[in-house]
Amino acid sequence: MENFNGTKRTRAPNWDNTEKALLKEIIRDDLNIIECKVTDTNTNKAKSRVWQKVHNRFTELNVRDRTLTELKQQWRCMKLDAKKSVSMYRQAIHQTGGGPKPPSPSNDVAEVMEMIPLEFEVDENGFDSDYHQPIIDITTDVDSGRLLTKEAEPGSSNELNSCSEVPDVSFTSQNSENRPPTGKKRKCNKRRQLFQDDECRVAIQNMAQRRSEELLVQQEKEHLQRIGNMRKEMEMKELEHKERMKNITAEMDMRRKEYEERMRIIQLKYEVINLKKKILGLQCNSPN
Repeated sequence: MENFNGTKRTRAPNWDNTEKALLKEIIRDDLNIIECKVTDTNTNKAKSRVWQKVHNRFTELNVRDRTLTELKQQWRCMKLDAKKSVSMYRQAIHQTGGGPKPPSPSNDVAEVMEMIPLEFEVDENGFDSDYHQPIIDITTDVDSGRLLTKEAEPGSSNELNSCSEVPDVSFTSQNSENRPPTGKKRKCNKRRQLFQDDECRVAIQNMAQRRSEELLVQQEKEHLQRIGNMRKEMEMKELEHKERMKNITAEMDMRRKEYEERMRIIQLKYEVINLKKKILGLQCNSPN
């Protein structure tokens, strides 16, 4: 792939799960600035400072060098992947036709949702025409062949509150099956879909809470493990220091012995020189 200037772009190494978890852990405390939607000058400067701090911290803790652009792009991709996964999950649970339950979003998706929950909220318009109107559902009494209308207040469950009979109406089962849903039926389907969205939101919130608790337990274990590793490292350094001091003491003793031996040799040489002087003095004084 080439850039706009025609030069070939170098492909960066793939991100592993450890790097992604480290990036999420570092930016967690500064999400209120990173995810701020304001675009004035002061906010942009604050975002630049925060991203630079995140890049410095990530470079210190990670074994592989990553540029600031790569960090921003990876965080953007993680958000897009999480939104896509949640959207597909919501579409799957609203589908009909039976079959197994769709798999829930992964723990990584739940963690991203916990970090930015406002990005995953479903907007509901309180000014819809059917928002404050009772929902009418038309069903058939098989025994009597009558139509029954059931009313349900907004926000109620799938079980409807009241039921009233309607005068006899001639109909055929074939026409009722082929007939498209009426406006009231569409409203009922929409209300049922909103109820399922609420269930999905509660399930995702529970999943995010469980993920947060698991993350706290994991962080506590990692903290205890780091303390144990630091203690072992200090003990190893203390042993190395004792060994080094022992070697230094042995070397100093050896040098002191060498110095004493050298001084003894010098003393012997000095005594030999004195003896030679005495012998020469005696030879000079002797009459010959």
